[in-house]
Amino acid sequence: MRLLLVFIFLPLLMGASDIRAQVSERNLPFQRLIELAEQEQEAEAQYILGLKYYNGDSVPQDFVKARKWFEKSAHQGHVDAQYNFGVMYHEGQGGPQDNDKAQEWIEKVVLQRLPWGDLASD
Repeated sequence: MRLLLVFIFLPLLMGASDIRAQVSERNLPFQRLIELAEQEQEAEAQYILGLKYYNGDSVPQDFVKARKWFEKSAHQGHVDAQYNFGVMYHEGQGGPQDNDKAQEWIEKVVLQRLPWGDLASD
C-alpha cells in the first residue's frame, strides 16, 4: 500500500507524471555523451544517456541500456535517475520487476524531495 501511495503522489513532487515527459537541455554529440557517461563521476551525463535510450532519442529505444545508465547515475545520488530507476524496477522495464527495490529507490527520492525529508532519515 505504501508503494502505491508513493507512486500516486511522487509525480506531483517531481513535476512530471512520466519518464517520457523529461527532456534534456544538453545538446552534446552522442559520442561525447557516451565518453562522459563512462566516467564514474558523470551522473548527469549518465542520466541523460539513460533518457536517450529510454525515449529512443537519437538511438533505438533500449530499456536494458536505459536502466543501466539510470542505475549508474542513481548510485551517485542523481534524484531524477533514482526515480526513473525505481519506476523501471516497478514496471519491469529493462530487467526484472521488483516492487521491493522500486520502493527502496522511490523512498530515497521522496526523502530528498519532501521539505521534511531530512527529519525522516534521522
